Amino acid sequence: MGNDYGTMQYGFAKDMRYAMILPAGKDGIVAKLKHPEAYRRLFALLAKPRYLDMLIDIYMRPPGQSFTDRSAASRLKISTEEARAILDDLYNHCLVRRSEVSDEKEDLRVYSTENSNLLGVFLFFCQSMMVSANEPQMLAELRKNPGLNAIPGTNALTPDWITKDKDTNEGHEFVINAISEN
Repeated sequence: MGNDYGTMQYGFAKDMRYAMILPAGKDGIVAKLKHPEAYRRLFALLAKPRYLDMLIDIYMRPPGQSFTDRSAASRLKISTEEARAILDDLYNHCLVRRSEVSDEKEDLRVYSTENSNLLGVFLFFCQSMMVSANEPQMLAELRKNPGLNAIPGTNALTPDWITKDKDTNEGHEFVINAISEN
């Protein structure tokens, strides 16, 4: 259900009960969103072969539990080199954490994540956009204004997705100035 004050979505199916309340706020939801280019970067990353599989595998692990590229490769039945390349790319996009451990035999890269619930929630709400023909649904749209009142990222405190593969100094001045003004 949506109105001009925000969105409320809930599910009361026996096997999937949830509630989400998302107030629109003064500048609307777009003030909390990234620029459209950031979403295109994320979707392009997830569209690469085995990337979504890797993230699903990671999120099926207990929060904060570390693993190696070798163990991920074994679970996904891919080469260690491919697993390392995917994990390093996910690290460069700030979607996993990486550290290095050394012993007398070798240096190991160890990966983990702490956002254990975000991927499932993201995929769940993506699937709600992918309504199939004849699938039952109930919608109460009470808004007079559009769901997005401007281009995503407009007036957002952090409109860009700053990742390790981009110049991380670019855009920080905006964030620091915006924080100091509030």
